[in-house]
Amino acid sequence: VSAPAAHADAPSVDHLGFPRLGIWWPNPYEQPVEDIARYDLVALGDWAGDFVAPLKQLNPDIILLNSSNACELSWDPEGNPPGPDEFIGMVPSEWFLTQVGSTLVTDIDATQTQIQVATTTLGTGDDLIELFMEGDTVLIEDESMMVDAVNHDTGVLTVRRGWVRPAAAHSGGTRIAAHIVFWPGSWLFDVSNYCPDAMATDSPAPEKWTDFMARQCIEMIVGTQWDGMLIDRSDGNESWLIGSSTARSIDVMRNNQLPDDNYSAFDASWNEGLRNLESQIRAAFGSNYLIYTNLAWPHYDLLNGNNFEGCPDDKPEGPWHSWKMLTMGPGPENRGSYFEWMENCPDPKITSFQTYEDQGMPDPDDPYWWQRNPCEEPDYIPNYRKMRFGLGTTLLHDGIYCFEYSTAGHAGLCLLWFDEFDNAGAGVHFLGEASGSAQQVVSDLNTPDI
Repeated sequence: VSAPAAHADAPSVDHLGFPRLGIWWPNPYEQPVEDIARYDLVALGDWAGDFVAPLKQLNPDIILLNSSNACELSWDPEGNPPGPDEFIGMVPSEWFLTQVGSTLVTDIDATQTQIQVATTTLGTGDDLIELFMEGDTVLIEDESMMVDAVNHDTGVLTVRRGWVRPAAAHSGGTRIAAHIVFWPGSWLFDVSNYCPDAMATDSPAPEKWTDFMARQCIEMIVGTQWDGMLIDRSDGNESWLIGSSTARSIDVMRNNQLPDDNYSAFDASWNEGLRNLESQIRAAFGSNYLIYTNLAWPHYDLLNGNNFEGCPDDKPEGPWHSWKMLTMGPGPENRGSYFEWMENCPDPKITSFQTYEDQGMPDPDDPYWWQRNPCEEPDYIPNYRKMRFGLGTTLLHDGIYCFEYSTAGHAGLCLLWFDEFDNAGAGVHFLGEASGSAQQVVSDLNTPDI
């Protein structure tokens, strides 16, 4: 891999005082660039490339990251039918992560909207899995369809043809399976090594999804003035999708069968795929560019930092849930704690805590959710207590703190600035340096945390 060019050494944060602040995906087309430049780390995207130079001119120390996604690509929900965004039209169907599916009973042409499948369910009783549900998008060869109705008695699906990917004729016996959707308007791709080798429109040779994405990330960064890449959705053990997304199952082998090991081999292979993605990017970036991930597995040798998204959380257990493990370590499920990430990643270290006012996901049935901005309501008051808890947690080590309204909009909704960030206008980094490392001042409790 060629060595990086046209970029100085990766920016340092060691000389910056505290608090160190970050935001994801502000809107420099509508928000004051001067306000965005107050932050130490800003994640943007290719769409904001014209703002790299102005932001660096305003704040020479700012870290500006382009962004990508380890396992998802989106499509435009406003088309009729919806159309592809960016890369999704380039990729072969073999790379999609799908659920256990079925097969066509008979041949179909490119216009039929009533199609019969061999079965619509798998298993019996409490273990019954619905293979198709109203609202699913389903993949058959290179075409995707929208399911409007499922008749379990007849095995007939009522579908809209050519949903994002164009309609075509298909032969009886062809596999048909539901896409997996976590974020509305996006589809999952197979990061694991079970992903088949295939050709995208720009592939130099057959490759896996992770090889394709590594090439895209390298092309977006190397030789540019971006400081590095945010790789969103870098979390491992992806079998968590079952029950936490549209997934009722994951068809690891693309053979319409469930794995017999409760997805343990799939999870291990997924994490190997993540490391393959990160390794290729690091080889091309060298030490000139940063790699920053979200909820990643602790591949410390390859990454400059990780984001602890949604901390503190809004779970019923309360905001203390997993707080000590996330902070002091060892981290839960071998993911690494905040302290472990800060101590084991190479310099510059850019691990962050990201607190959300609202933990909720966007409404998949509301295509205009992204236009609804609670920050603009006249009676909006931020959750100061939650912000201070997240900021205080971050200040236990040398990380970066992000406070945003929600994951469904991030800083593009509003730039939430607090007196605690600059001592009510006295200046950023007003706290200076820590006087020493964090110390545990109370022994472990023998009563429940409250």
